[in-house]
Amino acid sequence: MKTILVVALLAVAMLGASAVAQDNTANGWLKKGYELMANGSYEEAAKAIQKSIDLSPTPTNATLWDAKAQSLALAAGLNGNHSEYNESLKAQDKAIELDPKNSTYLVHKGFNLLGQGNNQEALKAFEKVTELDPKEPMGWLYKGNALMAMGNYEDADKAYDKAAKNAGSNQTLTVVWEVRADALRTQGKFENAIKAYDKVLELSPEDPYAADTWKMKAFLFSELGRYNESLKAYEKTIELDPENAGAWGNKGEELDNLGRHVEAVKAYEKAILILKNVTTIDPKDDGAWDNKGYILMKLGRYEDALSAYNMSIETAPAFSPFITAKAWAGKGTILEKVGRHGESLKAFDKSLELMPEYSLALQWRGDVLMAQGKYKDALDAYEGAIGANTIFPKLWYKKGLALKALRKNSEADTAFAKAKELGYQG
Repeated sequence: MKTILVVALLAVAMLGASAVAQDNTANGWLKKGYELMANGSYEEAAKAIQKSIDLSPTPTNATLWDAKAQSLALAAGLNGNHSEYNESLKAQDKAIELDPKNSTYLVHKGFNLLGQGNNQEALKAFEKVTELDPKEPMGWLYKGNALMAMGNYEDADKAYDKAAKNAGSNQTLTVVWEVRADALRTQGKFENAIKAYDKVLELSPEDPYAADTWKMKAFLFSELGRYNESLKAYEKTIELDPENAGAWGNKGEELDNLGRHVEAVKAYEKAILILKNVTTIDPKDDGAWDNKGYILMKLGRYEDALSAYNMSIETAPAFSPFITAKAWAGKGTILEKVGRHGESLKAFDKSLELMPEYSLALQWRGDVLMAQGKYKDALDAYEGAIGANTIFPKLWYKKGLALKALRKNSEADTAFAKAKELGYQG
């Protein structure tokens, strides 16, 4: 979605001051639409752009229909509204109909389809791009993503290589490697993803998103049980973004994993201080409350953590269940720690009611059941988490622990071997 926002911002700059948003002109409404899109008001942006189409002396202008499609795609991505996805595709098809040789419109269509998980149709769109313009890097790049999502890793690598070969500029090449790294990560190829993120940092060490890249590397190192490397990557993240509460909290976790508990507490306390400032400025920041709950839990301040998670649940938007489900899972973990075992499992049930295949909730539920000595139930939870997301090696390691506790040593060895195959070193 970052790509679409960049297009919107460039469009605003190109329109310039000549078009006044309040003017009842096609250009004025188009400028207003792009500004609304850049500000995150996607549905209102689509309405403004439709007004531009209605007023335009050339309503067959493909650019207007493409702009409408982008605003609806962003709205659908935010709200999870399938009707908006369908309307977006209709608008994009109209733009393509009006200008069938414009490869950019086909890239936008494929990107939209990819976001919906319609990988086969997305692949067709990107293949048309590469046929129209074999030197268009974005066509090859997102073709690689579609192939990766379909499990065709060999052809995906070839498409990524084509994208890199045709990048043309260092900036585009950086985007190619960033998208490639993200795709490798989502497919569980963590070692390759880390190498791809290294390439991103090599190409653009001063990139404003470099802190995020280091943070993602740190996360992958942690999942592989490489805690020293993870700690160093979080420290680099903090060097670039000193007020990144998540990085401070994660640094605390890695210090805990390494047995450096006094230093871990200092890192957690720094994260809490930052989050306190955030929630003071914006008391309805559900993500900040969720992070605060987790870090307070790590500090052993369980009642405060429960209060923070309750605030996260209270402030989370109804259309987005992820933060709410995560907060309920956090509550489940805390309730177990304070001996409220029945309430703990009910909290996990609530989390999974909101998101039935939420792997983190299933993993934490498994951890709680292991602590309660309910090894068969824990195994079921870990297998559910693996079923929802097979890529995380730590899940296979935990499955092995559950099987070992059930004296199923042969199956445990198989699970441990799978964790090792995926790169786990813990």
